[in-house]
Amino acid sequence: MNENTGGAFYAPDTRNWWQRLLARLFPAKLFYLPDDAEGWAPGYTRTDVHVHMDLRDRLRTLVSGKLRVVVVSQTDVTVAKMRSSSTFWVEAPNAEVSGRAA
Repeated sequence: MNENTGGAFYAPDTRNWWQRLLARLFPAKLFYLPDDAEGWAPGYTRTDVHVHMDLRDRLRTLVSGKLRVVVVSQTDVTVAKMRSSSTFWVEAPNAEVSGRAA
């Protein structure tokens, strides 16, 4: 008999209570990769920016509520057309920097 499981599985959450709490307080956002649409070169570029602020900058951010991130890219070919998108979320304090793709 061929059993169809549907690809579902059960895995217990092995994080401790503090890690689970931080994950709920500082949720990450999903970032959707662009498709290879007609008229665009295949592939994409991705820039990850990690901001570490001192106490003075944190207080300034608390007052203004604004952060600005500027990314400048230079290529070895002339760029006639480009698309770009980004997302933002607040990370938990002392969050580990992950090298995995989104």
